[in-house]
Amino acid sequence: MSSTRAQAGFQEEIIGKAFDRRLMGRLLHYASPYRGRMAVLVILILAATGLGVVGPFIFKMAIDGPLRKSIEGGVPGDKALWQLVLLAGVFAIVSIAGLILRFLETFQMAWIGQSVMLDLRMELFQHLQQMPLAFYDGNPVGRLVTRITSDIEALNDLFSSGVVTFIADVMVLAAITVALIWVDPGLGLKYTFTVRREPVGITGPQITPGTPAQPQQGLYLYFAADDNLERGEHDGSPLMHNGPSDGGSISVEIKPETALAWVAALQGLDPATLLANPVPLAGAGAGGCADGICFGATAVRRLAYLGGKVGSRRDAPNYTGKVWDPETCSGESDGVTKGSATACDDPATPQINCLLNPLACNTQTINKSGYENIIYWNKKEGAVYLQPGLNVYEDPDPQGSPIGPYPLPALSLGTCGFIFGGADPLYFTGPGTNSVGQIVVPTACQ
Repeated sequence: MSSTRAQAGFQEEIIGKAFDRRLMGRLLHYASPYRGRMAVLVILILAATGLGVVGPFIFKMAIDGPLRKSIEGGVPGDKALWQLVLLAGVFAIVSIAGLILRFLETFQMAWIGQSVMLDLRMELFQHLQQMPLAFYDGNPVGRLVTRITSDIEALNDLFSSGVVTFIADVMVLAAITVALIWVDPGLGLKYTFTVRREPVGITGPQITPGTPAQPQQGLYLYFAADDNLERGEHDGSPLMHNGPSDGGSISVEIKPETALAWVAALQGLDPATLLANPVPLAGAGAGGCADGICFGATAVRRLAYLGGKVGSRRDAPNYTGKVWDPETCSGESDGVTKGSATACDDPATPQINCLLNPLACNTQTINKSGYENIIYWNKKEGAVYLQPGLNVYEDPDPQGSPIGPYPLPALSLGTCGFIFGGADPLYFTGPGTNSVGQIVVPTACQ
C-alpha cells in the first residue's frame, strides 16, 4: 500500500509542457458543440473593437471640425455648438452601444466557459464511476475531487478569460494600428502579387513606391470578378472599354468625410439625405449580373452603372423613361466588331444610306452599314443608382446578354420605397403605378 501511495505522490509532481498542442486540441474539442455561440462571440468582439476605435475619431472630428472652425471664425458659434452637441450625442450612442456589446461579449464568454466546464465535469464524473475499486486505493479522494473541481475551474478561466481575452486584445491592437496608419499613413509601398495558370504559381511581391494615402477619403475593401475568366462568356465589347457586363463584387467602405454631412442632414431634419444614406461613416454592398439579370444589396446608395448620357440619372429598378436596346444587341454582338450589323439597330430610327450620307455613317454610334451600334445605346443611358436595400433588375449595360424575359420585372425594397413589376407577366395599371407598369411606393429619398 505504501509503495502504491508513493507512486501516486510521484505522479502528483509530474509537470507537463508550458503549452501542449495535443491537450489544447482536446480542450477545444469540448467547445465544438458551441460553434454557433463562438461565432456570435467573435462578431461581438469585432463590433465592440470597432466601436472602441470610433470614439477617438469622434473627438478628432469635433476638434478639427466645429471647434477649429469656430475659433477661426469660419462657423458661427451657435451652429458650432449644435454640431458639438450632435457629435456628443453620437459619442454617447457609440459608448452605450459599446457597453452593451461588452456586456453581451462577457455574458457569451461566461456561458460558453461554464457549458464547456459542465460537459467536462460530467464526463470525468461518469469516468470515475466506471473505475474499479483498486483505482481509489491508489488515488487519494482529495486529489480526485481537486481534479473535478479546482483544476477544471482553472481550465474554464483559461478558456473563457485567457484565450478569448487574448484574441480580443489582439483585435484591439490591430484596430489601433490600422487607425494610426490611417491618421498618419506616410508614403507607403505597393505590393503586387501575380497569379499565373501556366506555369502554375504565385510570384512576388514586386515592391514599388505607392501613392500617399488619403485617410479623409476612407478605407475601402473590394473584391470582384467578371466572366473574362477561362470559361466565361467574354461578353465585353471592345467598343465599350468598361469590361464585360457579367460579374459581381463585394464592397465594404469606411468614409469619415461623410459623418459631418450626415450629422448636418440629421440636424436639418433632411429625410431625403438620411433615407438615401441611412448608415453614417460606413457602407457595405454586394451584387452582380449574369445573362441580363442583376441583383444588389447595399446599405448606402451607390452607382450601379455609368452610361454616356450626361445629366441623366435613374434608379436601376425604376424603368420609367428607359428605352431598351434590342435583345439581339450585346457585348458578343455589338454591330461592329462582333455579330450581325443589324444586331443593335434602333427600329425607331431610319437606316442611313452611307453612300449618300458618308459623314453621318462616320460617327461613333453608326456602323458602316448605316445601323446603330452598341455605343448608341450606351449614350442613351446615364447614371444608374442602387438605393439602400434589396434590388433585382434588368442589366442597364447594353453589353448584357439577356435570356428572357426582357426586360426583367424589377423588385426593389429599402429605405427609398418599394418597386415591383415592369414587364409581362408583372405589368400593372391603376393608381400607384408608373408609365411602364410598375408598382411604385416612394419615400422622401432625393
